[in-house]
Amino acid sequence: KTRRGYRSVIARIMQLILSAACLAAASALSATTQTPSTRVKLPHLKAEAFRHPLDKDLTASVQRSPLRFLETAVRTGLAPPLEQMTRLDNLATGVKVSEKQYPELHASFQEAIACLGGLKPE
Repeated sequence: KTRRGYRSVIARIMQLILSAACLAAASALSATTQTPSTRVKLPHLKAEAFRHPLDKDLTASVQRSPLRFLETAVRTGLAPPLEQMTRLDNLATGVKVSEKQYPELHASFQEAIACLGGLKPE
């Protein structure tokens, strides 16, 4: 019974992540029709401000459960090699965005950085 419970929690977390990604993509598409002067600056925006209440509840329940030890083990053991593989895959299959390559996308990216308070991207 507990395995099913953890699986449903993990499945729900994955659904929330996918929903957030879709929402972000839709927001990015709709934002491109606005002019730069109508953009709202959000310099102090924190991730916690737009987390779904179910996501907060599920995160808290996972942190209170024995599953938190598994999370620690995965974070220290599996995560570094997986992150490296993901990063290398991104570098190999991604498209470089700069002032010379895809200048429109680069300008949108710079504007987004300015709206979010001047973050320092890689």
